[in-house]
Amino acid sequence: MGWSRAAIVGIALIFLVAGPSHAQESAVKVKGRVLDQDGNPMEGVNVASMWRIREKDGKQVGVSGVTTDAEGRFTVKLDFYGRDAALMAIDSDRKVGGSTIVPVADAKREFEIRVAPLVRVHGKLASKDLEKALSWTNVYINLLPGKIRLIQNSSRQGEFSMLLPPGEYDMNAYGADVKGIHKTLTLRAEEPDLDLGTVDLPATFLALHKGKELPPWSVVDARGVKKEVTLADYRGKWVLVDFWGHWCGPCVRQLGELINFYDDHAADRDKFEILAFHDGSVKDFAEMDAKTEQTKKSLWHGRDLPFPILLDAPKDPQGATIEAYGIRSFPTTILIDPEGKLVGEVSPDSLEKKLTPIPLATRISRAFDRDIALGMSASPLASSLEILGQIARIPITLDEEALKAAGIKADASMPLTLSGSLSLRSWLELLLDPLGLEATPGEEGIIIGSAKRGGSARAPSESQKLAASRIEEVLGQNVTFDFKDATLEQVAGHFEAKTHENFVLDPAGRRAGVIDPEATVTGSAEDVPLRQALEELLKPLGLVPVVKDEVILLTKSVAP
Repeated sequence: MGWSRAAIVGIALIFLVAGPSHAQESAVKVKGRVLDQDGNPMEGVNVASMWRIREKDGKQVGVSGVTTDAEGRFTVKLDFYGRDAALMAIDSDRKVGGSTIVPVADAKREFEIRVAPLVRVHGKLASKDLEKALSWTNVYINLLPGKIRLIQNSSRQGEFSMLLPPGEYDMNAYGADVKGIHKTLTLRAEEPDLDLGTVDLPATFLALHKGKELPPWSVVDARGVKKEVTLADYRGKWVLVDFWGHWCGPCVRQLGELINFYDDHAADRDKFEILAFHDGSVKDFAEMDAKTEQTKKSLWHGRDLPFPILLDAPKDPQGATIEAYGIRSFPTTILIDPEGKLVGEVSPDSLEKKLTPIPLATRISRAFDRDIALGMSASPLASSLEILGQIARIPITLDEEALKAAGIKADASMPLTLSGSLSLRSWLELLLDPLGLEATPGEEGIIIGSAKRGGSARAPSESQKLAASRIEEVLGQNVTFDFKDATLEQVAGHFEAKTHENFVLDPAGRRAGVIDPEATVTGSAEDVPLRQALEELLKPLGLVPVVKDEVILLTKSVAP
């Protein structure tokens, strides 16, 4: 899914965002009790702020949830992102449940959740405008009032089924080639099954124009091409048009990936072009450049976009072309064939299939220095490596024998909390160094095995050297702050927001139990270099800031 501008600005993006990586800066421990209809405490009830339906088995699971104790009590950490949150409690038998809104301004009181018989909501999604089934669909259920997101059901079969407590909800359904719709649901305990039948989703403008030429766009200015450029000027080439906005985190990260794509396929440049089509939220390139200055440094390798950029003509709410083409989510990427006809909404992989394949050995060697934009928090090692491999488009394989010899399980949770854009090399080193493992190129991908002992110190890559130089400049800048009983996570989040660099609590120290994210510090500084200020602030905990793997690592100091 892309993101609407309102959604991105409103929820400050949980996923791949260009903002602070430590969501914990806004996290609060919320306490409460779950009671049955007679007021008795309920033990073993699952409580979570977000639930998902697993597609493989249809099971409804809480995301980062907790379980109530014998007195029905729970403590859960919530990230508010400036708006109210919600909690839903469901018993292990999936028969009863309840929910409550947790106001951001009143989150420290104890909350009570009363359960009632659950209602199953189910149905199908389709489009009368299209002659085919939808390739994917998604349903969000939002708690009213406030439309607080509570549960998600993604499907490749166009079906949805979920359990909810009685109450008022907003259902937001959307999918491939269709517009999203909202529908208000009123659920009652005496009606345990709500069959919504087949919900019709209208086709998008782009879906209805597949195989056709698009109408002319409206451009106020262009960089890299004349502003009068049209798709007809690219006849004979595949054209990937990426609709984006400087305000959209997933957009600017995807553009970083497209820079890599453009470089990787330089030999086929006569066969394709990429056009970055900015929405109408900026009046000229001077404003766009100012808005993307930090993005350029952190996500675009310090470079200008190497392909042409078009600025949409202004028209509320987001631009004349954006409105004419019916674009409602960002980024939206479309592919135009060499005859000038729309193939449809695609991922960059769709264009890659039209070009000369890059040998795997070449892709592997390039992958280590490819920027990977990702959010990670205490994830299983195998899952983290799988996600990194998917984004880098390179198989990453665990050497089971090496893991066994090191006494490490593939599902071991790695306490790495980080959301940012680093080279794959740095991601792997942050994950693997604490385990005594390393990544090496193999014939069929990247192999994770035991690190060599007694070897020479690992030399940093060029991208790591550039990042270290940039970070050292940041550490030399003067800062002012005043912390009182702030947790290490809050400190890290504060400085990330101020510097746009990544501050990471050393995973090795966290794994060994010598670094506690909940440990607190108190201290202030006024117009003092950041490195000096950090050293003084962290000294009582025996921690120091170290530049490593493109991040500022808060780690245990080593006695001389």
